[in-house]
Amino acid sequence: MKVCAFCGTDVKDSCTVCPRCKKAITPPDEEIFPTLRQPRRKRAEEETEAERIAREQAEAERIAQAAIAPDDPAAELLAYDEGRREKVREHRFFAAAAYTGILFFIPLRACKNKEYAAFHANQGLVLLLFLLADVLAVNMLGNSPVIYTVCMGLFGGLFYLMVLGVIRVFRGSMEPLPIIGGIKLISPKARK
Repeated sequence: MKVCAFCGTDVKDSCTVCPRCKKAITPPDEEIFPTLRQPRRKRAEEETEAERIAREQAEAERIAQAAIAPDDPAAELLAYDEGRREKVREHRFFAAAAYTGILFFIPLRACKNKEYAAFHANQGLVLLLFLLADVLAVNMLGNSPVIYTVCMGLFGGLFYLMVLGVIRVFRGSMEPLPIIGGIKLISPKARK
């Protein structure tokens, strides 16, 4: 038995019109919309392996370009030099390690891009020094609930800056962190 698509009435297979709503019984969906399904199947069958790889590479490049913010100071630097962008991509995990505390020195040793490494190592070192100062303040003055609350709030803000720094590393950015980002302790020129 068929079912009317309009009113849901069971209809005999031999009927072409619904006895209840008097509308034509339509064939199954594949027969109604063959043009909607056919191009998708046809495109998948006709697409060669080389075309699929080229399409996937173009999509990956589009996503990579979108990952670099247009207003980012590093965007101009990275846009003109593909080799430099590849170095940034290769060393982003080392640069991210700089924001995890005592490991701020890792990008200085592991990265070939001195400017990029020194920038993120500097940001990580400044963040580490502020975290240590916060921990010392809690330990020395933490008996007061007010000071303890302020120090814990500061710790939360510093943790936010740590996460923000890691996010900016993976975007390929060299944008300074808010508030503490202007402090320079490590210079790329000082490295050999």
